Amino acid sequence: MAGIIEVKDQGKLRIYDADNSHYIDIVVPSSVTANRTITIPDASFTVPQVTNATHSGEVTGATALTIADNIVDEANLKVSNSPTNGYNLTAQSGNTGGLTWAAAPTSDYVKLIDTDISSAATSINVTGWIANSTYQTYVVRLNRMKMSAADNMRFHFINDSGSIVNDQNYIWSAHHVYGKSSFGADQQSQADAVGLLFGTNNLSTSYHKTVELHFSSLDLGGNQHTIVFFKSVGRVSGTQIDGHEGWLWYNNSTQFTNSSAGFALDRTASGSFNSGNISVYGIK
Repeated sequence: MAGIIEVKDQGKLRIYDADNSHYIDIVVPSSVTANRTITIPDASFTVPQVTNATHSGEVTGATALTIADNIVDEANLKVSNSPTNGYNLTAQSGNTGGLTWAAAPTSDYVKLIDTDISSAATSINVTGWIANSTYQTYVVRLNRMKMSAADNMRFHFINDSGSIVNDQNYIWSAHHVYGKSSFGADQQSQADAVGLLFGTNNLSTSYHKTVELHFSSLDLGGNQHTIVFFKSVGRVSGTQIDGHEGWLWYNNSTQFTNSSAGFALDRTASGSFNSGNISVYGIK
């Protein structure tokens, strides 16, 4: 006999399928607050199959279930490994769920100093960033530098005793493009500082300049002297800009190795630094 209908228990009606292998139970709750009526339409129809239809709140819907916002968390993800604070979730084909927690990518540049120039200063000392056991190369960025009056900007080393080095051992050379058509070169032997900008009126209140310096061999001493590569760019007037690029060889066996060492910036005439940002990066 196919399609048997049975009253199994009090409040339960069981309807079997055609081969009596499976059934559907219609169950009446043990207590209802009022009489209920199930009305069968006057036409053929198929009762939709709903998975997890009894789940409410986080998962809702009659036929197509919808997950509520802000519900799925790390415990509900199918990931190949356990989460670690600071890790990123990344795609990993072949792993469980095609996902894995992995360490966030790191940059070879590590910021060691980041300071704004907030008040006028005729010179600026930047120390506390040398850690040669960790980094062999450093990058210094002088961003959007301005002065109170037209002036140049000079660079000096600061030694391990915290003293500014003015020992006539700065050997440097640079070339520049000024405006649209002016080209030239600077070269200084046994100078007491390095001119980071071309000319004497290259930093002012009207336009800012940005300079980048690369340091290497700070700690080697002996015949392997410290080397610095630098470049600058900025607006001159109207639509004209200038660029300055040069190299420094510090002709002395002095080593720069501790937190007292670093560099100093000053000017050639009467101006003062009144705005800008200085950042130092160690390169792994």
